[in-house]
Amino acid sequence: MQAPDSTRSIDADVGTLYQEIADIADQNTYPLSLLQPEQSNLAELRSNIRRKVFELFHYQPPSVSPAPRLIQRWEFEDYVQEKVEFSTTPWFRVPAFVLVPKKFSGRRPGIVDLHSHGGMFVFGKEKVMPMPGGDHPAITAYRIDNYEGRSTSLELCRRGYVVISIDCFYFGERRTLFPDQKAFSGRERHTLSVEEVRQLNRRTGQGEQTLAKSLFWAGTTWQGIAHWDDIRTIDYLVSRPEVDPAVPLLPKSRLRQLS
Repeated sequence: MQAPDSTRSIDADVGTLYQEIADIADQNTYPLSLLQPEQSNLAELRSNIRRKVFELFHYQPPSVSPAPRLIQRWEFEDYVQEKVEFSTTPWFRVPAFVLVPKKFSGRRPGIVDLHSHGGMFVFGKEKVMPMPGGDHPAITAYRIDNYEGRSTSLELCRRGYVVISIDCFYFGERRTLFPDQKAFSGRERHTLSVEEVRQLNRRTGQGEQTLAKSLFWAGTTWQGIAHWDDIRTIDYLVSRPEVDPAVPLLPKSRLRQLS
């Protein structure tokens, strides 16, 4: 094994290992790329890509009934907000907020509003969803920096969508606490100060690499967990009586342009 060459450029994010990594990348022919001449059948390509994505995520749990449970319901002037939980795997019960618009008749199109990362681990779905008891000051500031000060879920609801947002694994109610955070155990999030939220976010962020490595050692991936939960969230959403799964999110004319 050769020692690192101190004369090589270290401007790359991976330092002096850049060239070796680039050489490895150059060996990949990307067989599932549309640029490959043999990929002429789009339907077949989509099927192959879907199969490959599931294979690489290393996460296909057994099928399970969502068994949804309503936890709480709030009535507002132009929408109803529910907190629910449902199963995505035999080991995960996932918390979610659902918004149902009042000013539209009949079944409505549904949409999943995925929250961002942004280094905010204490809150997940609350980044995009209104908080029924009033937004936490940390969320108010976060939305100004990331969402132009808006609740994107509420904006979509007021346009006629039934909207759901879940806590991604490692965020919100699915976050973790470390041994040095015992003082926060059992604390309700709305009681935390902005500085306490900042401290928790910083410590949780430091654990991201350990989480990713631990899941890898467990034979799966963080991305796989998030991907699976999102798919199962769609399954739950379209099962709700307010949602019409046949209604496209875009007008037919626009769908034709995209096809």
